[in-house]
Amino acid sequence: PALLKLGEERAYDYNNKSPYVDSCAQCPDLTGIPDDCACAPSVHRWKNYVKDKYGNDDEVTLMQAYADEIVAEYSERYRSRIAGFWFDQGTFANGPALRNAINKFNPNATIAFNRGFKNPLRNNNPGVEDFTFGHITPLKNGQRHPDGCYNYGMVLSAESTRNGFVFEDVYPLINDYGLISEPAMRPTEFTYTGTHPSIAHLFVPLNTAWNRGVMSWNLTQAQEWQTRVLLAGGAWTWNVARCGCAGCSCDAPMEQSEINKEDWAFLQEVFRGLPGGANPVTKPYFFNDTNCDCCSMAMKDTDAYKWGCAKTYCFPTSQPSQTPIGTPTGVPSQPPFLATTRPTSIPSMDLSLSPISPSLSPSTTPSGTPSSFPSRLPGGETHKAAWMSGKHGIAYRIYGGVNYDTAYYNATVLAEQIRNTPISYIIISLSSGAYGDRYLAPHSVLTELNRGSTPIAIGDKELPFGDFEIEIYPNRDLFDEILTAMDGIGVKVLASLSGQGPAMLKHGETKAYDYNNRSPYVDSCILCPDLTGKSNNCACAPSVWRWRNHVKDTYGSDDDATLMEAYAQEIVGEYAERYGDRLAGFWFDQGSYANGTALREIVNRHNPNAVIGFNDGIKIPLQNNNPGVEDFTCGQVTPLKSAQNPADGCYNYGMVLSAEDSINGYVYESVEPSIDYARSDPRPNAFSYKPDEFPALAHIFIPINSAWNMGRNVWNLTQAQEWQSRVLQAGGAWTWNVARCGCTTCVCQENPTEVDTLNWEFLMKVYDGLPGGVEEVALPWHFNATNCDCTSTATSEEAYQWGCTQQNT
Repeated sequence: PALLKLGEERAYDYNNKSPYVDSCAQCPDLTGIPDDCACAPSVHRWKNYVKDKYGNDDEVTLMQAYADEIVAEYSERYRSRIAGFWFDQGTFANGPALRNAINKFNPNATIAFNRGFKNPLRNNNPGVEDFTFGHITPLKNGQRHPDGCYNYGMVLSAESTRNGFVFEDVYPLINDYGLISEPAMRPTEFTYTGTHPSIAHLFVPLNTAWNRGVMSWNLTQAQEWQTRVLLAGGAWTWNVARCGCAGCSCDAPMEQSEINKEDWAFLQEVFRGLPGGANPVTKPYFFNDTNCDCCSMAMKDTDAYKWGCAKTYCFPTSQPSQTPIGTPTGVPSQPPFLATTRPTSIPSMDLSLSPISPSLSPSTTPSGTPSSFPSRLPGGETHKAAWMSGKHGIAYRIYGGVNYDTAYYNATVLAEQIRNTPISYIIISLSSGAYGDRYLAPHSVLTELNRGSTPIAIGDKELPFGDFEIEIYPNRDLFDEILTAMDGIGVKVLASLSGQGPAMLKHGETKAYDYNNRSPYVDSCILCPDLTGKSNNCACAPSVWRWRNHVKDTYGSDDDATLMEAYAQEIVGEYAERYGDRLAGFWFDQGSYANGTALREIVNRHNPNAVIGFNDGIKIPLQNNNPGVEDFTCGQVTPLKSAQNPADGCYNYGMVLSAEDSINGYVYESVEPSIDYARSDPRPNAFSYKPDEFPALAHIFIPINSAWNMGRNVWNLTQAQEWQSRVLQAGGAWTWNVARCGCTTCVCQENPTEVDTLNWEFLMKVYDGLPGGVEEVALPWHFNATNCDCTSTATSEEAYQWGCTQQNT
């Protein structure tokens, strides 16, 4: 009743919305505001009741009261007459408290929570839920339809279950199968382990919207998808429209308790095709990994590739010969946790660092590998990035603003770890990684506008959380401390910055640190109404709004072009002026959301020797995507897509090949063939550059792990040493992105400054094999045009997507 997610303005009795509640008469007494109609008496009365009884009305207490008073009473009243409970908005509820309240009166009731991963199916709340909530990828007001290819992963994951049960651990674990843009990169099988079973349940609407809308499914797809889930031992729920809805086709005499006439007729046809129906569907199925969907009925008159269709498959005339792997032949009779054996942990992966032993060494070696590192352009002149030629470094992210990272970071600890290694430079985030809302150093405008956006110095005190005045603490220039520490050991520093800036042009304000009371130091419920002009509004990011207002007041507009200009002049300009030539360069993420020309001009004004790279344009082959602006290639690999494209994949081998085909380590705008190597089949193994006046040093920026700042090491030692050696010998530069102690998957948790233990140990072994190392790798190479990669250590299965043939794994 507290409407914790939607807020009181969505309550039935808000601002006289209900004909049965006079909020104008009741709200002044409830809110203490004279002449106030804009409240929901039902919400305020419930909160007052909870506060009187429990002594508090904060969210934790409201969740507990909801379980104890609302759910418990209904559970006691209906007891075993209720088979189970499906809780929406699970993140706004206390799962264990609800479980206890229900078990007290109805121990056999099943429970599901709409919280956590949707796709693949997974037990997101171990110990609390008994069946998956099964919600599909959000419909987004009809922009996505329930029959879309992005929901096919729910069917595949149900078929990958252990007798119909899923567990808390699933591999690969991806954020949402449906959000992977490339169908070929979507997994077709999943592996479950764990100790908390949950029935694989799908909850899918028939129509383009929940409870109403236009029929979205064709019969073939609906019958087959539901059949396959049921045969796997899972459960399937159709959400239907009820007579009386907008657009429903019920006859006038029909009561509003009946299912919409069109929905009901379609369901009867679907049921005929299910196991035990009059005409059950059988193999071969229409849907497999290459034909994962048919055209949405709601889009039948258009080319709807977004639903995963090829036009020829919209309404198939013949069945494909290939069937999905692992489709059960019958419904299981007992869950796996009653079986005699069951794995209790994630399957172990081979993470050894032993070299590859292909059956045959390649007979040819890459051409164009120079015997020494070049430092000059073809014409003999020195390039601004020449100091990077043949060099390598590391990079990692530090969260900016007021937080644990910036409070306790000790730059000298990192300097001591790096000292006496061959690391020449480090790329450190001056902004908060890919987010432009926070920084590692004070700023004359941002610190004044949003105190939580830049660090504070707390000395030996414990970082306080909650409601306190962060304004009383002095500023901390953590980035200056890093520059000083690195200068002491002779390591250059490049600043990594989010090109979208404080306006969050790419991610939007919902991803800002202070959106909707996300930050313990910013009360958006107090600030947002004045900033947005909407009363009772918590759902804004004050930091974004204040920056936009500042830009509009200063520049006369807050359109994207003006925000980009202001970011260059005010944010980057101030930092570039402050640090001057102590900074070796800048690496700008999200280059398409920044004004490259303005950034180049402002950096040159304060630091003419600084090198610049932009993450904008074609990644493979390496090329100068921003002539006249960038000095070295951004070098980022093919997008990792939630660990589905590990960095050691064959699709990234073109970066090595193009570096070797560079002209003394430099690449240009014009390159043949100019394609995206990662999406080409067959892939080219040679590139030709046409020199012009804008060379860029060939630089590769690549993570060690399955994710950029955490995860498991995906590389084997032979591949890492060889790829890096070949780029360095070609005159390029190589940056390893590493995990920092304290990350979710890190071995070391106590020090948020050092490189993670496993990453560091691996780096030291890689360095041994580089030019000048104690075990320098040499010809013949393992990798050539026909053996472009070895199996990623992230998977123990045959993985053609990594470019492997079995004999070369």
